[in-house]
This record gives sequence, structure tokens and C-alpha cells, in this order.
Amino acid sequence: MARLFFISDLFSENSARDTLVVMADMTSHSQVDKTRVSRREALSALGASALSLATFSLSSQAEESRSEEGPVSSDYHPEIQRYKRVNEELSRIGSTFAVSNGLHPINFRIEKAKFLKDPSSDPDFRYPPLPKAIGSIIDRVKGITIPRSNKILAGVMREYQQNILSACAMLVAREDRASMIEHSQQIFGAPSVELQSEARRLLRRFPVSKRESHTISAFEASKYFKSLFDKHGYIGWRTELSEQDFLSVDRGQKILNIPKHRMYGEVELQLLDLHERSVHINRSINGALQPLPLFHDGFPGYMSTEEGLAVYAELHSGLEVSDKVRIYAARVLAVRSLLDGGSFSETFHHLLNLSFSERDAWGVTFKVFRGGGYVRDHCYLQGYSHILKYLEEGKSLRDLFVGKIGVDDLETVSLLREMELVREPLRIPDFCS
Repeated sequence: MARLFFISDLFSENSARDTLVVMADMTSHSQVDKTRVSRREALSALGASALSLATFSLSSQAEESRSEEGPVSSDYHPEIQRYKRVNEELSRIGSTFAVSNGLHPINFRIEKAKFLKDPSSDPDFRYPPLPKAIGSIIDRVKGITIPRSNKILAGVMREYQQNILSACAMLVAREDRASMIEHSQQIFGAPSVELQSEARRLLRRFPVSKRESHTISAFEASKYFKSLFDKHGYIGWRTELSEQDFLSVDRGQKILNIPKHRMYGEVELQLLDLHERSVHINRSINGALQPLPLFHDGFPGYMSTEEGLAVYAELHSGLEVSDKVRIYAARVLAVRSLLDGGSFSETFHHLLNLSFSERDAWGVTFKVFRGGGYVRDHCYLQGYSHILKYLEEGKSLRDLFVGKIGVDDLETVSLLREMELVREPLRIPDFCS
């Protein structure tokens, strides 16, 4: 049972911070959360002393040579070496495919134009072919044996292994709505009744505002982000213009993909910088410094914290965020519509009735319904509520920047730190101070 903080009372009409309010308790019933309970029980039972066998030391030379290029080699205890090899093998397999690419229709623009011209029937999306080796990928993942000698690391690796299998299953299940929803829920859970109520309250609290002028081209936006990479010393990072409708980060290739078919606003770019560079890219860079690839790839269940931090960065920036709050609320309701059996068209029209523009209603609905039903986008608002609770407990955001971890992983990370498997983060955004 976790306390869930809601945000409708955080802001006055001009979006200034007001108060923190605890609205309800939330119980998650996802498979991932049940596994997390088992891991927490193991943590409690073992204690730090039981892990002393696995400790190792980083040399002073290694500490001095710290950079963004990744961790330097060290002498590991044999037990740690076994788990590190398992993590590296799972990471290699996971890097051979990208779920987001597999869920992006090859006829996206055609179907978007057709639907917006006549939104009475659902789009008929077609997807790129599955990776030819998807069957062998699944077999390779299933064939990896995870050592049992360290219950903490074994539990984390089993969750990670299951997430890769669920991601493969999502790709195989594209356009099979029931299967797609089932597998994505295994990774991301579902919005609670309380979170849905909070989303509706936010829509009432934040009326539609006048959208800022979008006069900045994708090329100019690309130059803007490139200048930030250069200014702040992001080694090897670059921008690319993308055919997709949504800005995204390819952390493996160190690329910020910028949609080339749209214009941008000045405030929008500042918010995107906070969301993408300050959170997603910084946590990726810090994660790459860690001995275990898991910190770079993402701990199981990290996504809610990842997006919650990004939303926190935006909403506490002092910039105009009314539109952002409304979009995050809409995503929760769109996920609920999907889970309740609503169609693409029905969800789109529901958002229109809530005063969203066609552009925003399309964007929210598409992200939720791609692949047949991608249950993920409630994580933004849900994650933000978790970050508020975390801060109310007097904890530091800095601790969440050792890599792509979730707030529920901090006990595990603390024990890994005692095993000297955690290095201090290199890049900490200003909003953490």
C-alpha cells in the first residue's frame, strides 16, 4: 500500500506552488509490483551484512579517470562478475530491437490525414515487419540462467529478463488489442481510480489557455539543442531530424530525434530541454557510468519515476505549463478509455469534448492506441505524484540521478552502493539543488 500524492491543489490559477495534499491510498495489482514486494522482503531479510561477501574495490585511479564514456574496468568479486555477465548479455539482446520503432506505423501520415478529414472510423495502421530473429531473441532471453547466490541481484535480473520478454511479446502481439494491453500492463501497470479522478480535477482547474506562437522550424530547434549539447559538454551527443511526430531520445546512439514536420514555440523548447536533456539524457549518462548496464538501460519499473522527474522539472520551472498539465491529464483518461474498451475514434472525440484541439487529441490518442493498445502514458502523472510523495518524505532528487532507477529501487541501490556497485552521478540538473 503506497501513499499517492495528487497535484490539483499544488497550483493556484497562475500555476504557482501552493500546498501538498495527500488524497488517497493506491494499491497496484500489476505483476511487476508483486515481484517488487518479493524483492523488498528479500532486502529486509538479508540486510547489508549478508552482502559483504560480494564487495569489491574501485581503485583510486579508476575514480580519477571518471568520464561520460562509461565505467573503467575494476577487479570484481567472482559473484559480482557472474551477475555482471548476465546483465551484459541481457542488455546486448535488449539493444537489438526498439519497441517504439516497432509500434510506429509505416502509414502514419496517410492514416492521420484520412482520420482528421473523417474522424468517424478508426485509422487502419500498418506496422514495419518484425525483426527476423524475434523468435531466437526470445529463446536467447529465456535461455539465460540467473545465478541464485545473491537474492537482491537475482531478483533484479529476473525482473529485467521478464521485461525484455514482455517487450518482445508486445511486438509479436501488435494489432492484437487484448494481448498488447496485457503485455504492456505487465510493464507499466494501469491508472488507478484515484489517478483518473485527479486527472479530471486538473482539467477543471486548468482551463484551455492561448497556445504560444509556433514560429521555430525543426531545423532551428535542432540547432538550439545542438548548441546546448556543445555548451554543456555532452560528449558524442547530436540531433537528428525525424519522420516521427514525437521528440525522442536514442540513448544507445546518443541522438535526440526532433520531428521535422512541425514548428515549435520558444517556451516549448525550454520545456523540452528540461524534460529530455535535464532528465532523460542526464540519467542515461549517469547510468552509463555504473558497473551494471541495468542503470543505463533502466531498472524494471523505472519508467514512472523517469517521466515523473521530467514532469516535475517542467511544472516547477516557472514557465507557463497549463497546456502540459492538461496533456498529462488527458493521457490518463485516454489509457482508461482504452482499458474500458473504447475505440480510437471514441477516445479522440471524448478529448475534443474536453476542449482539446484536434492536434492534441490526435497526439494523445495515437500514443495510447498505437500497436493495438500501449498502456504507458499514465506514467507521467502517476510518476509526478510519486515524486511529490518522495520529496515530502524529505528525500533528495539527487539520489534518483545515479541512473535510470525508480523510487522503489532506492533500497536496492543503497545495498549496491555498499557493495561499491554505484558511482556518484556526474550530471545533476539545477532543479535538484
